[in-house]
Amino acid sequence: PLKRSLMPAYRIVFGGAVATIEPRYRRMLGLRRPWWPAKAMTRLALFFLARLLGRPATAEVLALQRVERLRSATPA
Repeated sequence: PLKRSLMPAYRIVFGGAVATIEPRYRRMLGLRRPWWPAKAMTRLALFFLARLLGRPATAEVLALQRVERLRSATPA
């Protein structure tokens, strides 16, 4: 469960995700595209979140390390 203070941001990001799904898949999932500019607001929210967390994000660094380990373990 998210804290109440995070719910507005979650709704924005969820709306952006729904807005990027093709219409036929949205229908299959029973979702409607948000009436507000979801993609633009999500872009803005993610921009501010990246500024707040700093770059690169810890998750990004760890993911890149995993990819590098996989590459080095795979025979050429």
